[in-house]
Amino acid sequence: MRFVIPAFALSVACGLNPSALTGNLPTNPTQSLQTQAKLPETGLPEVSVAALEPDVPDPAPPANRDKDGKLHGPGGPISADARECGPAQNHCMRGNAWFANGVESSRHARFANAPVFEFEGHWYSYGGVPAEGATLYRTKPATPANINNGREVYLFMEPATDKATVPKGYVGGALPKSEKEALLSGGWARVVPHEVDAAKGTFTAGGLTYRIDAARIAYAPRGAE
Repeated sequence: MRFVIPAFALSVACGLNPSALTGNLPTNPTQSLQTQAKLPETGLPEVSVAALEPDVPDPAPPANRDKDGKLHGPGGPISADARECGPAQNHCMRGNAWFANGVESSRHARFANAPVFEFEGHWYSYGGVPAEGATLYRTKPATPANINNGREVYLFMEPATDKATVPKGYVGGALPKSEKEALLSGGWARVVPHEVDAAKGTFTAGGLTYRIDAARIAYAPRGAE
C-alpha cells in the first residue's frame, strides 16, 4: 500500500521551514515537496576531493538539437521500457549523473530536483528545461558507508496517493522502473540523512525512514550557467 508522507515531516526532511505550511497544508504533500520552486541550500560540508571519481564520458550520441530545434540529452532516445534501475544500474542515470536544485521550476515545477546535462556551456534537464542559476551536484548511488550523517542526498520517491497517514514500519523511497521514470518523472526529492542503519539498509531524515538503495549522495557542487 502506498500513501502520502505528512507535509511536516517532508518539510523537515528537506530543510524547509515547517511554519510556512501551518494553516495551509497541501492536499498532496509528496507532490508539494517535488514542486518547491527552490529549496534552500543547507551549507553542508562538501565531499573531499579524494573521494571524487574521475569523470566518465557521456554516452553517444552527444547532446544535440534536432532540425526542429528540440534539445536532446546525451545517449539518444530515453526508453520507457521496464528495466532494473537500482544502484547496480546507477539508477539509470547517464554520464556523471549531475543533478540540479531549481531547474526553472517557476515554469516547470516538477523538475525542481532533476537530472541534468551540459550542452554548449549551459545545463538543461532531460526535458529540455534550462538550469540557469541552479546549483549542480554530481551524484552516485548511496551506500551505508558513504551516505554519512549530514550529507545531502537525492531520493527517488514512490508516487503520491490520497492516504494521509504513515503506517507503522513505513520505509520510504523507491527505485525507478524505467530510464524515462529516472530521468523525466520529477520523482526525486532532496533530503538530509540523520541516522544510518547499515544492517537494515535504511536511513532517517526528518523523523521518517528511507531506503538507502533509493538514494544518491550529492557532491562536487558548482553553479550552472
